[in-house]
Amino acid sequence: VDLSDMMIALYRSPYKSHRWYMRIFGQIIDMITVNSWLLYRRDNRGKKGLCLKTFRLQISEELRLVRKPRRRSSADSPSGSSGRKMWDPVPSPKIAQDGAFHIPAVGSKGK
Repeated sequence: VDLSDMMIALYRSPYKSHRWYMRIFGQIIDMITVNSWLLYRRDNRGKKGLCLKTFRLQISEELRLVRKPRRRSSADSPSGSSGRKMWDPVPSPKIAQDGAFHIPAVGSKGK
């Protein structure tokens, strides 16, 4: 078995549901998290990086702190729907000011 499967088995999310699609969703989230951690480790080679458990905790903390859409009361709602979003997706200040541009770069291989 490969490294990704081994790392997923270390910190598996406790999704216990009778619905098969919820189990698959949990496995996909675990796979995405481990693969992003492996990319993080590859990009920070030679530097002291985060362990997988800390990486998972930071992801969960950032997702927990994301702004939720504001609910309107019935008194505040306009008579017609304008079709606008009620919120703008804004990254946390820690991510927005980390100095990385977060833009994909095209390499010489063309991938």
